[in-house]
Amino acid sequence: MKKALIGIAVVLVLLVGAALVIPQFIDLNDYRSEISEQAHAATGRTLTIGGDIHLSLLPSLELAVSDVAFANAPGAEPAEMATLTELQLKLKLFPLLSGAIEIDKFVLVDPVINLQVDAEGHANWVFDTGASAPAEDSGEAGDAPALGNLKLDDIRIENGRVAYVDDVAGTTYSMTEINMALHLPDLASPFSADGSLIYEGQAIAVAASIDTPAKLLAGERTNVALEIDSAPVSFTFDGGVVNGPQPKVDGNLEIAIPSIRELAAWAGSPIEVPGSGLGPFRAAGALAVDGKRYAISDGKILLDDISSTGSLLIDLNGTVPAITAELATGPLVLDPYLPKPASTAPQETVQSSDPAEPADWSDEVVDVSPLGLANAELTFSAEAIRYQEFDIGKSVLEVHLKDSDLVVYLREMALYEGNGTARIQLDARDGTPKTFKSVRVDSVQFEPLLSAAADFDRLSGTGHLEIEVSGEGRSEREIVSSLNGQGRIQVLDGTINGINLAAMVRNVATAVTAQV
Repeated sequence: MKKALIGIAVVLVLLVGAALVIPQFIDLNDYRSEISEQAHAATGRTLTIGGDIHLSLLPSLELAVSDVAFANAPGAEPAEMATLTELQLKLKLFPLLSGAIEIDKFVLVDPVINLQVDAEGHANWVFDTGASAPAEDSGEAGDAPALGNLKLDDIRIENGRVAYVDDVAGTTYSMTEINMALHLPDLASPFSADGSLIYEGQAIAVAASIDTPAKLLAGERTNVALEIDSAPVSFTFDGGVVNGPQPKVDGNLEIAIPSIRELAAWAGSPIEVPGSGLGPFRAAGALAVDGKRYAISDGKILLDDISSTGSLLIDLNGTVPAITAELATGPLVLDPYLPKPASTAPQETVQSSDPAEPADWSDEVVDVSPLGLANAELTFSAEAIRYQEFDIGKSVLEVHLKDSDLVVYLREMALYEGNGTARIQLDARDGTPKTFKSVRVDSVQFEPLLSAAADFDRLSGTGHLEIEVSGEGRSEREIVSSLNGQGRIQVLDGTINGINLAAMVRNVATAVTAQV
């Protein structure tokens, strides 16, 4: 036993001595060309190390490499896909003997990554090595150090930059001043990530945490928090996550946007719709994800001065997505979103040389395929709707879409002491669109309605209106040519204000008598 212990001690002394002596006699800078050749064999690209390579083995494995450049795809710009001012790695050596990975330091200084999709759709991050794809991982134990013993101390990205160019879509995005720090004492302890970056001139702060990473890796539920904060938009999520073939999420999320218009302009898609609306927006609710089923409940939405509640369910388990949504608002003022059109001089009407000639309807086949992309059950309600001079009471609108059959149903609309309903159907189940439209208004008061619609207050009374129209065809011309329907307007107790009917009768009688 004594001799065995002496033997082990001698081996350890020799290993320690080698770890101390070898770096003194071996200069890794002499192996730059070989490192570059190995990188080229693996990726088909050139790896250049312009600075020094420093290595030490005890008490920790420390590696420092400076001035690194990785070539871009042939013909791509710039010439380098990635550059790095310095890489610093400090890894505890002895824990590796027991299968543990303890990283004291991993720092990337000034990393620059250029991602590009060229005009032919080729991505520069796809490497053409000419070699066959590697065999799949056998998953046998012992292939790699156990991830369960992973420890991350000082993991940082300093002053990074990422650029993305898509020549097919004609878009360019870039993130600069990327600074990120990760901390993980061990997988049983909380993981945290904090950082910031600049995107399109706006600073964005990012913070994330995982209560117990070991549970997340094992497919057990653990709490995850994510916060993204910037001037144009802020987002937070806090809840449980289960990672696996059927991922599950449950928690609360919130998004806040000071101005939708400013956010859209910052994102490169400015909103051209006139009006003063689409300013502050805030939404919060409970998120639940179960595999391919996504739900938001107890939703509270505030847009400008409009307060709403609602829910949303998206189920992707079927052949097409199934969407169910409900949205209920308080008083809805539409003027900021649908401003009154500016008055213009009447345009001269161009008459056709042939009065019987129909309008120039298109013969192009109407594309109804989008109706088959999803099934939906949507309900929208408002306590009141106000637009310009119109004052509408409680209204409920339903949208039903199933197997390419769309029905839009105005189930309720309180309208000037009366009630209105409407139904529009577009049935494309057999590929030939069939349209049905019906409108019914009961007991509406004409005077306030016509005053709001046309500034006309000379007619009063109670009115009823019914209209039904149907048509079918594969093009606009076919649909218009097939239109058929009926309508009925009834006025009860109607009067024409400002006209003395009795005086008109007397004048007519006098005129007739004078001629006798």
